[in-house]
Amino acid sequence: MGGVGPSHAVGIAEILSSLVASRKDQTEAARRQDLVAAVLPDGGNEHLALNPVFGAFVTFNAGFRAELQGLKAAVDEYAQKLRPPRPLNILLAAPSGTGKSFLVKQLALAMDGRATFAEFYVSSFRSRDDLTSVFHLVQSTSHEGHLPIVFLDEVDCQVEERPLFTELLAPMWDGCFFKGSERRTLGPAIFFFAGSDLLPAPSIREVLGTAPVPTNYESFALQWQQVVKRKLAQDTVAKLRDFIDRSDLLLCIPPIDPTLTDGDARSEYWALACAIVCKYHRHVTRVEKAAVWALSRLMIVTESRRVAESAVFMSRTPPGKTFRFMDLPARTQRIFQGETALGTLGSAHFRLTP
Repeated sequence: MGGVGPSHAVGIAEILSSLVASRKDQTEAARRQDLVAAVLPDGGNEHLALNPVFGAFVTFNAGFRAELQGLKAAVDEYAQKLRPPRPLNILLAAPSGTGKSFLVKQLALAMDGRATFAEFYVSSFRSRDDLTSVFHLVQSTSHEGHLPIVFLDEVDCQVEERPLFTELLAPMWDGCFFKGSERRTLGPAIFFFAGSDLLPAPSIREVLGTAPVPTNYESFALQWQQVVKRKLAQDTVAKLRDFIDRSDLLLCIPPIDPTLTDGDARSEYWALACAIVCKYHRHVTRVEKAAVWALSRLMIVTESRRVAESAVFMSRTPPGKTFRFMDLPARTQRIFQGETALGTLGSAHFRLTP
């Protein structure tokens, strides 16, 4: 499936070579080359335990896993409150394409039917009335006895020449919104917010510099918070500090990188590749290592899950319970043509266990 255009025929090696050729990206490109080499699986069949934190969200970083378990506990505690006066507000920090929406959705699904998930991209809003419509949805969902878990992405976008997050300050803190001059109560709700320019990205380069010293997630997150404080001290965006101060929790989603010593970047990329396959092909219980290797490399080189996810979405539905490299779209297969790993891995597969 899928046509092959010239833009899809470039090989992974050529992409990496172009990155190395860029002097300012030389260090980062070398790091990614090391990751690409690391994600090549050994031959032979083996089990791979996905072991999600909640729902289908997977991480192999022990520190981040503990942070997510704390997040789930905070959400559960809020859900048990009797008529909380305002929403629980959670600000997410992560590079684009790292699964923020998926994380929030899986958290909502783990609420055993008590929660309803909705997501909105502020860049699609045409006026502040669109935000009022979101508040109406939250209010009606709450009145029906369900806990709304709402993800608002790109809240730093301009709507009617103002960053939209400035319209969130009162609802976040008072639990109320206005329709005209009428003041209305939101009811219990959990808001997740994200915006690409709100906070510095929690990337290895941004936080640890170009010669990073290996560290664990907790230390990385603390150093990232110092970067945030420096940005806020210099930032002139009106109301940005007020918005961040109204956030009850600030979740730093880390990169998948061997610099983080309490993680396992190799296994995490494999697990993410398999989780993406299972998202679109739920009957699958085995994934060929060649497919896992290809999807992992796409995620490393593009620094995003989106290209890999698009490839799986466009793939052929496997006739059996094994997702194979040949099930990927032709344009994706062509990227990896000539790679010796394809012959080495053959039909070896990961057998998935929960």
